[in-house]
Amino acid sequence: MRVMRAMRALGHPILPLLLVLPILSSCGTEEPPPATVPDGDLFPLTVGDFWLYDETEGGETSQTRYEVAGQIDYDFAYDDQGALPVFVINNTFPAGGGDTDSSGGHRLQYYHDDGTRVVRMRHDVYDETDTLTKVRDYVPGFLRFDRGNITVGAQWTEDLTTYTDSTPEDEAGVVTEGASYLYEVLEPESVTVPAGTFDCVVVQRKKTSGSSVEIKIYYFALGVGKVKEITEGTKEEALVEYEVASTADGGV
Repeated sequence: MRVMRAMRALGHPILPLLLVLPILSSCGTEEPPPATVPDGDLFPLTVGDFWLYDETEGGETSQTRYEVAGQIDYDFAYDDQGALPVFVINNTFPAGGGDTDSSGGHRLQYYHDDGTRVVRMRHDVYDETDTLTKVRDYVPGFLRFDRGNITVGAQWTEDLTTYTDSTPEDEAGVVTEGASYLYEVLEPESVTVPAGTFDCVVVQRKKTSGSSVEIKIYYFALGVGKVKEITEGTKEEALVEYEVASTADGGV
């Protein structure tokens, strides 16, 4: 079931979808009216938006939920940019899922959106008792979506450093690790999930670590955001329900 609400004024830039039209001379020919384009974003972020996914792994399905809980300025410990405006995403995940082996919990994720790129700067992991169990920072930020790279065939590499503290209450030390990811925009696809059928931009992310390779494929729909995510050979997320402050409804 899809849930949509009336459009609210967005507090940040959205994906520019303007069509450039030739200006005709005034020799008796009227200038054509501007084209009508869909309103929305391939990665919308507005406080109150949420997405609910079926998460299937090892033959079992549970649900995970993401909600834009707030918008704040935050000065990250390992980043030298000073205070950045970020959206705070509350991610609740099933028992044994996410970053914990407990009976369930949630993460607070901090997304910085500069109007083109959305990156995750940090996430805090809480167990079922709401106790902070892990903190991880990303420098310069872990790419979630790049609105400037949606052309089929586009490829680029993102390098980042993670700073992970698994015992934040004791300040016992931080583990630092470098990572490199190769991104590629694949052919667009029409994707059917419980929330509906959507025309999607498809982005593949490949991480190589020693002899191991992890490939994730993401499907993004205009005015909706992430519709589907596949971790090859292990896990799949499929959109069940969502609420987004946009007039664009990509589902049918």
